[in-house]
Amino acid sequence: MDKKQKEIVKIVVPLFILGIISFIFDQKVVELFQDFQNSFLDKLFNFFSSTFFIGGFLILILIIMYIIKKDHRWIAPLITSVVLTFIVIYLLKFLVARGRPLGNELQILGLMDYSFPSYHTAYIFSMIPILGRSFKNLKVAWIIIGVLMGLSRLYLGVHYLSDVIFGALIALIISEVVAYLEEDKRWFSSKIKIWR
Repeated sequence: MDKKQKEIVKIVVPLFILGIISFIFDQKVVELFQDFQNSFLDKLFNFFSSTFFIGGFLILILIIMYIIKKDHRWIAPLITSVVLTFIVIYLLKFLVARGRPLGNELQILGLMDYSFPSYHTAYIFSMIPILGRSFKNLKVAWIIIGVLMGLSRLYLGVHYLSDVIFGALIALIISEVVAYLEEDKRWFSSKIKIWR
């Protein structure tokens, strides 16, 4: 194993173990977050979970990467990571079909949107490894945004802790594989010329 692979294992293995353990505490965590409800946090976490934030975040990042920073190399991997994460997360949602805490059942396009794993959390975490390579000095900021997204899902009572942890874990694995394909193999930049 090379140094980068060891770093990834140091993140993935503890996160996986934490995810398994979190199933034990899922209901307690839901109850804990329900005890901390207030109007400021309601507004903050509703904003983090809004379609405006979710869509706007990716669009803003792509604009910055393409026009301002001119870092075209990581655009295709970023989009690929988000799309692959979406596919995997929604396949798992329908396979597992876990109900949401507090009976907060949601529907998207007339289909049940189940709890496990959290797509909102996965969405942000699917970008973190790639954004960390494109915007090296902002790695901590990306992680903070990811953690806030996970907390928003818990606070709003639409996910269990295990949903959030496994959403982040799955997204990180997918994104690291995609980043590896570009970083070590130049898979995207050698095949896609339109970004240049």
